[in-house]
Amino acid sequence: MFFTFSGRYILAIMRAMLALSLFLFTYLSIAASFERKDVMFPSQGLKCAAWYYIPSGLKEGEKRPAIVMAHGFTAVKEMYLDNFASKFADAGFVVL
Repeated sequence: MFFTFSGRYILAIMRAMLALSLFLFTYLSIAASFERKDVMFPSQGLKCAAWYYIPSGLKEGEKRPAIVMAHGFTAVKEMYLDNFASKFADAGFVVL
């Protein structure tokens, strides 16, 4: 049995999904226990871009374990590394 949806229902579902996504993003970023900064660094003559995660409560001069994350050869930082990095930062690690 086939169910057909008109464009009106699909649009309503998409709007509801967008509203839920925005709510969750806002809630999770408020509840985050870290700060994320955009940074750039040189590597073999190239400029590399990264996100630098700093756990809340990190005092100047305090040492914490650090994790440097990277994809394989063809992926970029926007391709889901933030899902893992944010969990590590919540646990108190400094993450690049």
